[in-house]
Amino acid sequence: MRLGGRYRMTMDAKGRVAIPAPLRDQMGEAVKEPLVVTTGKVSLDVYTQDEWRALEDRLDDLNPFDPDAELFRAYYVSGAQEVTLDKASRILIPATLRDEAGLDRDVLITGMGNKMQIFSMANWQQHVSERAKQRFDEISSKLASELSGKPRSS
Repeated sequence: MRLGGRYRMTMDAKGRVAIPAPLRDQMGEAVKEPLVVTTGKVSLDVYTQDEWRALEDRLDDLNPFDPDAELFRAYYVSGAQEVTLDKASRILIPATLRDEAGLDRDVLITGMGNKMQIFSMANWQQHVSERAKQRFDEISSKLASELSGKPRSS
């Protein structure tokens, strides 16, 4: 599953936001199961069950006595909550997660490969869009050199 695209959406007063149709289509049958939402640095990360389980399996391989790994799990994994799409294709984002990510009425939902991210428009502008525009040439050059010569994974 590869998710892509950016979609401006409106979250209602109860904290419900619709998952855009193109992203639902990209998720296929996985959209029928509960999704897992957790706190990222400046957004919420949203995973299908399969992708979340795969991430948890990789995290289980980390040294349990590494304080950085433990801190990451304490923040990222413990914040995870399951949400289900309603008949209007909306998810109800728990208030604790909305507050943590600074979400308000206007949000941006992005497809990021194996997950979606939900940003407040202000966080998207400040932490992603403006910084990416300023550093685009530097970042794309660095990534191009890192990717050259590496076989493509399927």
